[in-house]
Amino acid sequence: MNIEIKVPVLAKEVAIVKQANYYILHQPTYNHRVKVSNEMHALLCEIDGIKSISEVIGEYGRKHKIVLSAQEADTILYGQLGKYGIVESNDITVQESDKPDYLKLSFILVASKVVSVIASYLSFLFSKQFLFFGSALSCIVFNWVLNFNRILQTPIDTFFLSYFILFLASAALHELGHAAATHFFGAKQGGIGIGFYLLFPVCFVDVTDIWSLKPKQRIIVNLAGIYFEYLFCASLTVAGVLFQNNTLITTSAILPVKTLINLLPFIRTDGYWVLSDMLDAPNFQQHADKNVKSFLKGLIKGEEFLCTKQNVLLLIYGIASNLFLVFFLFIMWRDIKFIALSPYHLFVDCRELISGHKSFMLNDFLRYIAPLLLYCTVIHYFKKKIHMVWKRFWPC
Repeated sequence: MNIEIKVPVLAKEVAIVKQANYYILHQPTYNHRVKVSNEMHALLCEIDGIKSISEVIGEYGRKHKIVLSAQEADTILYGQLGKYGIVESNDITVQESDKPDYLKLSFILVASKVVSVIASYLSFLFSKQFLFFGSALSCIVFNWVLNFNRILQTPIDTFFLSYFILFLASAALHELGHAAATHFFGAKQGGIGIGFYLLFPVCFVDVTDIWSLKPKQRIIVNLAGIYFEYLFCASLTVAGVLFQNNTLITTSAILPVKTLINLLPFIRTDGYWVLSDMLDAPNFQQHADKNVKSFLKGLIKGEEFLCTKQNVLLLIYGIASNLFLVFFLFIMWRDIKFIALSPYHLFVDCRELISGHKSFMLNDFLRYIAPLLLYCTVIHYFKKKIHMVWKRFWPC
């Protein structure tokens, strides 16, 4: 068929959301979101389901002084946008958006309708979030100052089940925080589920609809889980002091440290998404890796590296993420024997803790944090590299 006489048609259900310097196209039927430039959006505005490609590029050229061939327009409309269901085509099979490849064996535990109802009652906490957060943080810091030595020497085996339940409640509130913030800004959230990330069980909530929000709003949504956990910790602190309950006091001191790990930007935690939104760069890690490769090619082969502000920031992040791994490995090398055997030691300690043969202090538990972080980082790094090599040699 002659390309020039083809009549492109935009899918009726596609929603277009304007951002600062680009547009987001949302195809709800297949759950795809595509970032397009202002120029591509202008081209789409010429499509009315009546004009042919030749007429579309003619109008586009006259209005915007940009010359576009029929073949280039066909590649953009059908080759790039057609596979997402943005432009209708009988010759293209549109695949529904997959779950994130870094999340394995995931399933929904609480339906989106239930989460939406709960989130609607909690969204008020974001009207004065800084006041709430400041109060929560003050209680937690006060708790640490008064109880630091006692907390580190607290045996956690006596009330192991209580700690476990409180940690589960904290994880659930973390996801409700994301959902409540999403609801507060008018976006839709999915259900809360459980999956595996880097071999560890994690909770998650689908908030992909926040790509229709402004970057500052997305940042608040990404930090909302930590915010809710700190509110929870503050409540535990107050209750622990009032009722002289050592379990509540200890838990309220452990959780903030665990929660801060979510700000680590080198794995897919809240910190990663915050940084992605600060730079307004979807698929942040992929772009960072691409910029590092482009920069190295420039040094080795003399190829030009485009030094825009965003490219430089992505380059810095890409280099920093690799240096982080090297630095972490260097620090861990000082205690390499314990690091190497830490999974075994952790298994033995947990077995003895459950059987009641050992008194397990909190500082015994804290020494495993660095080794576990190391294993998570290394697994993530090599998994990413293996996946890249696999796609290169076996693209199908």
